[in-house]
Order: sequence, then C-alpha cells, then structure tokens
Amino acid sequence: MKKCQISNDMNYENASFLKQLWLTYDENIDAYYKLCSDYVEFRVPYKQDTHFKYLCYEDYTVVIVSDAQKVTETCNCFSQEQVLEATLSYMDYSDQYRMRKAFEPIDSNEDTAGENKKKTKTKRILIFAALFCAVVLIGLGIHQRLNGPIVITQATEELVYGESYTAEQLATSDSNVHLSVAGFDDCVVIDEVGEISLDVVGTRGEQTEKQTFTYKVVDKTPPTISFHGEPTIRINGSENDIINALDDLAISDNVDGKIDAENVTIEGDYNLNVGGKYYIKVVAFDKSDNSVGKNTTLTVDDGSISWDKAIDHVGQQAVVRGPLQSVAYKYYVYGSPTFINVGRDYPDSDRFQAVIWGENLSGDLAEKAEELYDEYIGATIEIKGTIDIYDGVAEIIVKDADQLIFPTNW
Repeated sequence: MKKCQISNDMNYENASFLKQLWLTYDENIDAYYKLCSDYVEFRVPYKQDTHFKYLCYEDYTVVIVSDAQKVTETCNCFSQEQVLEATLSYMDYSDQYRMRKAFEPIDSNEDTAGENKKKTKTKRILIFAALFCAVVLIGLGIHQRLNGPIVITQATEELVYGESYTAEQLATSDSNVHLSVAGFDDCVVIDEVGEISLDVVGTRGEQTEKQTFTYKVVDKTPPTISFHGEPTIRINGSENDIINALDDLAISDNVDGKIDAENVTIEGDYNLNVGGKYYIKVVAFDKSDNSVGKNTTLTVDDGSISWDKAIDHVGQQAVVRGPLQSVAYKYYVYGSPTFINVGRDYPDSDRFQAVIWGENLSGDLAEKAEELYDEYIGATIEIKGTIDIYDGVAEIIVKDADQLIFPTNW
C-alpha cells in the first residue's frame, strides 16, 4: 500500500485527532473508490465549522486544507492503513466493508502484479477459446450424426443355417439410425446353404440408405444315425458288407436329408479276413463335413464252431473258437506235450483242447504258444484243424503256427 503523509504537528494532540475523526462520504458508491486517489474528508468534533481535507499527490505529500488556508506539511508519515483503521471505528459494518474494499492493499511490486493480471487474463481467454472450440467441435459432430450421410457396414460375413438374425446382427450404423432388412419383418431365418445377398436399409428421419451385403451360410449341425443289433458278416467280406448288415440303418441330415452309404465309413481296429468279434464305430458325414458316430460290435463269421460243439464234429476239418482257460507245458510227460485248454479247464472232461507235441514246438509255433500263455488267457481264440477225440475230450493236434488265431482287439 502506498503511504500518504499527514501532519501530526498541528494544534491537536500529536495526531491523536485521528481517533476522534469521523468520515463524511458521498452516498454514491463511486465516491468510495475515489478515496485512494482523490481525497478523504475529516470533521473535527470541537471545530464543527472547520473541514480538513488531504489530497494524495504523486509525491505522497498531504496538503491539509482549512477553509481558505493551505498548509503543506511533510512531517511524520502515516500509512493509509492507519488512517483507515482510525476512521473505521466510527462506521457501521456495511460502511466498514465498503471502506476496506476502497483501501484494498496493493502489491508493492506493481509491475509483477500487473504481469500476473495479464497472465490471468490471458489464461482465461485461452480457456474460454478452448471451451469454445470444444463446443463447436461437439456441435459439428452432433450435426454430422444428425444430418450427415448414413453409413452402413457389414457386421459379419458368415451365417449359420437354421439360425435367425436381426438387422443389427447383420450390419452396424450410428445409434440414431434404424436398421431393417428389405423383405423381412423382425428377423431373417436362414434356410439355405451357400452364398446369399441381403439388402440392409438404414433410416434416420427423412433420410434412407440401402446397402447390399453377401453372406456365406454354413451348416454346423451333424446328421443323426440309428440302427439295431450288432452286425455280423462272413469272413473275407468288405466294408459295404458291414454297412449292409446294420439292421434298420437310418442316417439323415437337416440339410441333405437321407444320407447314402457312400457317406458312411467304419472306424476301428478290425480284420475282415480273420473271424472274431471287433469293436467298431459307424460314422456318417453330411456335405458340410459334419459327422456323427455310433459304437457297436462287429462279428466276422469264419465258419467256426463253438468249443462245446466240437465233440459233434469229430473227424471233420473245422475252426473251433472259445475262451482260452490255460496253457500247460508237460515236459516230464512222454513226447513233452503242451496242452491248450479252451471253454473249460483241465481236468473237466467237457473241455476242448489243442495239443502241441514237443517235436513241433519250435520257431513261430513256439513263439505263439508262449504268447498264448503270457497274453491271451481269457481271450476268445480260434484253432484250425481236424477234430479228434482222446479219453472223451475233443481235440485238435497243432503242428503249424497258422492253426492258432488270436483276437486282434484283445
């Protein structure tokens, strides 16, 4: 705050008159803001007819005025804050507030204060300009969305047969654009496979735009398959024989309808040249390569007879099949025989047995006999040869490895 000089060398008690002065002011609010640059009028109580004024000049000298007399004093200095506080005690609250505003402190460094004001003003202008630009850009965007051209893009390229789709699933546009598919009401049901073209229409107020998109329709539903029983075919047959042996075979597809045998395959580990039972899977394909499978058991009939029927075919060439019960090498018996017991175990007289004499137990046959003992107890095996009988037990003498047939899926 600038300092104003005021005399305390007058005929008053060391400027204590300041505490006894009261301020007379104009009712116009502008008068309060003139206090810092124009004048402040004081009235002295015991000199009711005398008015004293001091003027603030650039040299900060206060001129005391008493009627027509002017006296210039440059004695002790009193700050405007001192003058203000001395006079405020004689004012009510609202007047005090306005007086304080009139004598509001000023930065001693006026250049810095002015520069700060300029910066603040510039900052406000820049903020206003930025806000104005943002409002303009937002307005342009809204205008563009409300009045610009309607843009429709394809949402997907692949559709699934049998499914239904809304226009919003087929294409996309702005949120204020209503989409529909020409020729359809609420949704489109896909009822053909391949490529299809659909017209998607966008509407916004009076504006309308149409785009034609191409979609690829795929079938993802596998066919169905059913049949009864387990297929049985003769030895040395073919895969078609298996398919033909499936009772009441029915394979159908949602797109292709009835599926022919050429679209059916048999999977599994089986041998059509070796009699026995095999676990297989019947698999059907539609034109879209969707597949379905069903497990079953295949029987390859090689004309063999059951072990318990062998006694009825003594003297005949046959293939006897049955579950392997045991393998016993009797090296201490004359001829060193190896007994293979089928159906029932030794010493049951109703069993069927195969005998390998020691003189033939070599090479491949010896290896097969060992495999029987190590791996195939409980499995259904087949034995080829002429059926004989010994002590009431049906038997076949095995001299060659080919006479022993093992299951392939054991």
